[in-house]
Amino acid sequence: MPTATFAVQPSSFGSFDEWGCQWATDLNHAVRMAKRFAELDGAPQTIWRVAEGCLAWMEVGQSA
Repeated sequence: MPTATFAVQPSSFGSFDEWGCQWATDLNHAVRMAKRFAELDGAPQTIWRVAEGCLAWMEVGQSA
């Protein structure tokens, strides 16, 4: 089973964009980035789990 990586991008993108996301070192890093981006942008962020395919793993909003 391949190791998963995580990426963060605005939820408004709708689908995963490997060139428009910010790659994280692990899930904790992705959550920290998503919280900060949500604060700065005022918009929810999606954390994507990327392995063989991609899956919208969770959404982080301003109050998270």
